[in-house]
Amino acid sequence: MPLIMRYKLTWALPSGGPGVTTLFAFPDTTEQVFADGARAFMSDALQVATAHDALPTGCSIQGDSIVDNIEVTDGTLASAVPVTPPVVINGNATGSYSAPSGAVITWLTGLVHQGRRVRGRTFLVPIANQQLDTNGTLGSAFLTNLRTAAAAYIATAVNPCIWARPDPGTTNGAAFTVAAASVADKVAVLTSRRD
Repeated sequence: MPLIMRYKLTWALPSGGPGVTTLFAFPDTTEQVFADGARAFMSDALQVATAHDALPTGCSIQGDSIVDNIEVTDGTLASAVPVTPPVVINGNATGSYSAPSGAVITWLTGLVHQGRRVRGRTFLVPIANQQLDTNGTLGSAFLTNLRTAAAAYIATAVNPCIWARPDPGTTNGAAFTVAAASVADKVAVLTSRRD
């Protein structure tokens, strides 16, 4: 059965409990390269002018010490490979922020599975108020930065993918290469801390 890699990054937050961002990739490189690439993407996305100035102080993101290899068709864990956890991303933006508000990157494949377009989302929540515009949308520098970081991540050796989970009893899961990313100029509100 075909395998894909799964990697989790945990957000430590002063309020609201921890959050989890899960990324997937085809096994075209090593698990360590995937973990490092996932961390680099998150770091780039949250760095506009200075190190991690889009992430509020007191918030941090830590990559896991394990990369899972899962079966595409049913999600069964095939192996868990230890990696050296990447350096923690610590927020450096001072001031107030809205705990459930941030940005969302939509990953596009251009393909259809089970009658639906295959796409994924990565929420970056919370973000610092300094990265918002006066009209309540994302600031232009932050928006440009997110789009650039997403495009760079797609172009890396990591080869990110979207996993379409199996529909119990009807169809198998499938994995699709990420072809592009889209970031809407609006604030996203995250109601669950698992992404």
